[in-house]
Amino acid sequence: MSKPTDGWHKVHQYEVYVENGYVKRAVKKDHNGSRVTAYPYKYNQKQRASVNVSGEVKLETLRKGLKDGPYSIQ
Repeated sequence: MSKPTDGWHKVHQYEVYVENGYVKRAVKKDHNGSRVTAYPYKYNQKQRASVNVSGEVKLETLRKGLKDGPYSIQ
């Protein structure tokens, strides 16, 4: 699989920014429908908390993890 190009990509209902193949940040809509900056998080069972993984997760991993895994955009 080829490395995704740097820049903005649509992933589910979010827009995510990719730099050097890794997701750095995202844009989502808040409860008022305004666009706000957000970041990728992964749920850590050991800590029982979500951990910011900005710059550590690849686009395809995030795409799959948002659908049926431990990733979220917060």
